[in-house]
Amino acid sequence: MKIKFKFEIAGYGISLPSKKVSSQEIESLLNLPNNWIKHNVGVVNRYQVSENENNTSLGTKALENALSKANINIDQLDYLISGASSFDMVLPNRSSLIKKNIARGNDAAFPCVDIDTTCLSFVTALEYAGMLMQANNLNYIAIVSSEIASYGLNPNSPETYSLFGDGAAAFILKKTEKEKGLVFSEMEHYSEGALWTKIEAGGNNKHPKNTPYSPESYSFDMQGKKLLYFASKKLPLFIQHIFDKNNVSIHDVSKVIPHQASKHGLTLFKNIFPNKKALIIDEIENYGNCIAASIPITLANALN
Repeated sequence: MKIKFKFEIAGYGISLPSKKVSSQEIESLLNLPNNWIKHNVGVVNRYQVSENENNTSLGTKALENALSKANINIDQLDYLISGASSFDMVLPNRSSLIKKNIARGNDAAFPCVDIDTTCLSFVTALEYAGMLMQANNLNYIAIVSSEIASYGLNPNSPETYSLFGDGAAAFILKKTEKEKGLVFSEMEHYSEGALWTKIEAGGNNKHPKNTPYSPESYSFDMQGKKLLYFASKKLPLFIQHIFDKNNVSIHDVSKVIPHQASKHGLTLFKNIFPNKKALIIDEIENYGNCIAASIPITLANALN
């Protein structure tokens, strides 16, 4: 099998907030029946930042853990990519703040770039890192996905409020001549669903200067049933297309790392491969949906 971009994972690390929130606590807060969240959403516990934690601190700790596992120093990096959707400040960008916050980061001059394709930001960053490494002959690239969803949750929407959690993960990619790396990557975008997940206010369309705060305007809103139905039509064909294009099948795969979108989303994914459900890593009950940090957190745990 031909490798598209050659690299190996030199190190990885995760960072979770200090506060662990149980589904029972959320049920009490939202006045929900016992076991409602586990039954309907699939989450048993999720993590939530405290007052002294933010995207930068979580991302910094995850990167420190990844550098330690890779046994390299910050000044050996050639590039830092932040792949996420939430942020501490509009400017400067996420990766710049992480670089400034990490020990000896000010002594290094490598570029810092942010990528935001919402939940798939880590996957996009992985492909971008592979292209950078190949085109510029770079030795080490770090990808950090640090997400805080809890600030954008509406308590009047129990499904989303109990689903989303906070967390971060970092990966260090190392150049190699071995047959390792990214074999194939492909994305499709279906514009009819662009507004089925949204946070309306905060940008120029509904700027904070002109839009008073309300949970409905400044919180995450998802049309879950519509998304699930649409995914049930598109996802099986998309996955089969990828296998056919690479002349492989699910039987050639040892692990599947899906986005931890929701209990029903993971069930849909598992039903595509009814005889291979054990290959699919499902961690929704332990972390909830951590937006772009979900895939790298799940991948890091699968590699342990």
